[in-house]
Amino acid sequence: MRVAIASIALTLAIAAPAVAEPLPPGSLGLFFGGVAGTGADADSVGLGVVEIGFAAAWQPMSTEQRTNWAIKASISWDQMNDLNPTALGTELRFTQLDLMPGIRFRPGESRAGYFTLRAGGTLLRSNQVIPGHTGRAFAGAVASVGYDWYLWGVLFNLDARYSVMGSGPTMVGLNIGISLTGP
Repeated sequence: MRVAIASIALTLAIAAPAVAEPLPPGSLGLFFGGVAGTGADADSVGLGVVEIGFAAAWQPMSTEQRTNWAIKASISWDQMNDLNPTALGTELRFTQLDLMPGIRFRPGESRAGYFTLRAGGTLLRSNQVIPGHTGRAFAGAVASVGYDWYLWGVLFNLDARYSVMGSGPTMVGLNIGISLTGP
């Protein structure tokens, strides 16, 4: 009798549908990268680096899902190194704050990698007036496309971004980040 009950229990356990594993929905981490002015702002903004950036994301998803929503907030401090310091007096620096809702989707069967598409608003503050623009504070739009992958319990990401500051500078950037994940 015990053998029959154990056999039935084992059969039911094996036949039960698999439950999706939830991915850690939250992440908090650092990123670094490069940034450049584009178009008419290529010369006035130049090339630079993201000295340091902090990002927080909420992207609830299970390994069974192919797509879901996501939201990411970030702040970065950028230094433009490609300028002639005598043209402006000092080196050009930016602080940029972003909030970008978007979607996240898994392209294949691997449950470790996800593409991201995000768009939202951004605020930018420079340490001096940028040639060709008035003022030092700007608001505008930002969009990014990226790839997130989970490795060793950590979230790594690569993001290409494009930001348009309304009456301010237009810039592109490429960021590499590492984040801790959790609930």
